[in-house]
Amino acid sequence: MRFKVTINNLKIQLAADEMVECVSRVVRLLVPKYTGKVYFLLDLERPIEFVEPGLVVVGPQRLPSNFC
Repeated sequence: MRFKVTINNLKIQLAADEMVECVSRVVRLLVPKYTGKVYFLLDLERPIEFVEPGLVVVGPQRLPSNFC
């Protein structure tokens, strides 16, 4: 599945303590049935560690080439 990233992608507001569990559940739902990777744009001062196969955490300074 390929798509062009836009500002209309899924956005979820979470408290920091809810983030890891929610993101992990979304990734497990999508990978590998619908996609091989889920890109998660993390724009926080302190990084959060995720250990989930298929999850790629990116930041504003290191975006994949298919991001707008």
